[in-house]
Amino acid sequence: VIVSDDFKTFLHIHPALGSTGHFLITQQFSAPGTYFVYADALPNDMNHQVFRFKLDVGHASAPSPRLLPTTGMGVEAGPYEVDLSTVRIHAGRMEMVDVAVLENGKPAKDLHPYLGAPAHAVFLNAKDLSYVHVHPMAADMMGMAMDMSKPMPELPDNAPVSSDMMLHIALREAGTYKMWLQFRGANDKLYIAEFTILAS
Repeated sequence: VIVSDDFKTFLHIHPALGSTGHFLITQQFSAPGTYFVYADALPNDMNHQVFRFKLDVGHASAPSPRLLPTTGMGVEAGPYEVDLSTVRIHAGRMEMVDVAVLENGKPAKDLHPYLGAPAHAVFLNAKDLSYVHVHPMAADMMGMAMDMSKPMPELPDNAPVSSDMMLHIALREAGTYKMWLQFRGANDKLYIAEFTILAS
């Protein structure tokens, strides 16, 4: 995951493993500035790991203000409206947030997985850049989600995805977070719904 210092650019990619055993990213940036790269991985037989790197593209820039406007519980993303059941959650415990993707006021019927999941939600704390990445579960997958002994299966790209999802999220620290909800709609196009989340 790559995010610009001002939170205006968000990129989520899966690099390919090369023959040398290294992951390689080839990325074109739309503007110079400071970016943060989050290497998010689950190595074999190890716990989930995240490493953050600072990357100056072009020339180093002064830290940018991260002014996160209140978004409310519904935002537009292309032809879709994405609604959350709340944008205020409690830090330090597991919270469940309903996610609905609508098209013309009705449940979207043309959603498909992106990178093996129904959708991706990335949270960044505006103050300390702490990071959380979770996958909302579609309504028809909730039974599997309750069985924590089994890993969630990776979904094929052409699988249908329900417009009703549930987001299980635990933010350790109180603060203001930006959330990017990334999903794939009609014609394989990627969409990002951006929210401001308040954790108390």
